[in-house]
Amino acid sequence: MGSSKRKHLSYANVAATLALIMAMSGGALAASHYLITSSKQISPKVLRKLKGRRGRTGATGPPGIPGRRGRWACGGPEGAPGPEGAAGQSALSPIRAGQSVSGVYAVRREPAVAGELLDEAITYPIGLPVPIAASNVIYAGPGKSGPAQCKGRGKADPGYLCIYSEFSEGVELPPAPLNPEEAEVAGPPKGLQPGAGALGVVLQWEATNSGSAADYGTYTVTAP
Repeated sequence: MGSSKRKHLSYANVAATLALIMAMSGGALAASHYLITSSKQISPKVLRKLKGRRGRTGATGPPGIPGRRGRWACGGPEGAPGPEGAAGQSALSPIRAGQSVSGVYAVRREPAVAGELLDEAITYPIGLPVPIAASNVIYAGPGKSGPAQCKGRGKADPGYLCIYSEFSEGVELPPAPLNPEEAEVAGPPKGLQPGAGALGVVLQWEATNSGSAADYGTYTVTAP
């Protein structure tokens, strides 16, 4: 009987049997396939293995080469205003020690009478704190350099009034400086005292002939 069963085994039987087994296993395999659309479908253990562990931060590398300087940008917005500065000096206040003021003067008489007195009043743009003595009023005639206290036009040492004549004719030099702020009731000349006041000075010339008498130039005075 056993031999009869072996007789019925043939190549066709074996092939059919194998085909049946493969068909059954293939369906099982197909039934075990899945379409993954999210990481939630993967086991956390598998995800950890896929991601791996983060290594330690390496040492800082050397600095790079500095880049080229960029172009100038447009001006920024205007800044906030700064603090208010100190008040300036008023023209009604005397100039401070060492400060100077300058101006011009001129006198002319034509025809003049010999011996006639010619007066020219000078008012400083800003007054001095104190008057100036007659010895400190220096007159430098045309083409002449003044003493050390009057080094040139626009200059005067502290406490000095320097008069720089540019042109002079027909008058006796130097003119007499008179302080109009200190006058006597009687006595020549005209009650004024020698010197220069804190607000100005009167220069007085004497004509030397009956022709033209004139003198003009600049002055500088510096507060003591």
